[in-house]
Amino acid sequence: MTVIRMRNQEKRRDRRQHSNLVLIFEENEFHVIDCSLGGLAISNGIDIFKKEQELIAILSMPRKDQKPVTMKIALKVTRVDDQAEQTAFQFENLSSENFTILEKYLTHRSTLSLK
Repeated sequence: MTVIRMRNQEKRRDRRQHSNLVLIFEENEFHVIDCSLGGLAISNGIDIFKKEQELIAILSMPRKDQKPVTMKIALKVTRVDDQAEQTAFQFENLSSENFTILEKYLTHRSTLSLK
């Protein structure tokens, strides 16, 4: 019998994965701690973002020896954690093209042909 364990924070529709993505908002760059098809979390940003805030930002995906893939995305702030110094976002109306790019990134398939 196989037992699958889930940590409390992973009891969600879309599993989060660590990432090397960068979120760019109003000339500020934030390291993306983890990402899923439902949203992402960044380190810091606690002084810039407010819970329930809706915004448009750029998500940048570095590629080895190439220009990064970037996409404009709509986000909603779902959590601002002062103690952990983290901010979490939910994707809003993710286009099918951006969904495909993100899905390929998260499943470690190439994003070379997409942009």
